[in-house]
Amino acid sequence: MKRQVAQLQRQVALLSRKTLGALATEPADTAGKPARFSAKGLRVQRERLGLSADDFGGLLGVSAQSIYNWEHEKARPRAEQISKVAALRSIGKREAKARLAQLGAATKTAKSKS
Repeated sequence: MKRQVAQLQRQVALLSRKTLGALATEPADTAGKPARFSAKGLRVQRERLGLSADDFGGLLGVSAQSIYNWEHEKARPRAEQISKVAALRSIGKREAKARLAQLGAATKTAKSKS
């Protein structure tokens, strides 16, 4: 039973990485310039989508504490995470909620099978 739970958790992690990887493949900028990061811009984007730090972190594959630290300029995201943030700039509230529901359904499915 423990092995099955561990295997399902690995599968969920793999699927979530693939989903987030698809987000990162979207072009950050049409001119080929690297995406810029601003702590204030991140907070404004999160509030525009109506998401908590925990939910926004779930979309990016990071913790709520990381989001808090980025917004308060206590830390800076890595280049990979900045590209994921840039990819989320083009989505709206409905799509963000749908992606969260999709991620939530994947984790609930793994938990229910254990």
